Amino acid sequence: MIVEPIETWDYGPVVQTVYKDYKMFGSTPIAVNPFEKRVADEKLEESARKAIDIAWKVGKDIGGIQLSNWTHKEDSPWTKAKSQHLSVIPNEEMSIYFKKFIGAN
Repeated sequence: MIVEPIETWDYGPVVQTVYKDYKMFGSTPIAVNPFEKRVADEKLEESARKAIDIAWKVGKDIGGIQLSNWTHKEDSPWTKAKSQHLSVIPNEEMSIYFKKFIGAN
């Protein structure tokens, strides 16, 4: 559902437009659902909307340090891309990695 590349910045994975849209919050919590406007502006399949809702419910209360810890795990796509000096995380790597969390084959 993300069409932009996910870049391997020094402190973790970054989607530049998301970073630019929300950097004003700094280290404070983002009090609004960042997906709400984007989802309302786009025609998405029901499965995509459900995935976004689940991601929001799971991630909305997780702090930056915990998110950073997750992205820096030894087998994470960001860690692999960073160790290979890639500027963008390959989509295939992310697909393989996250399928194990959702039980997909």
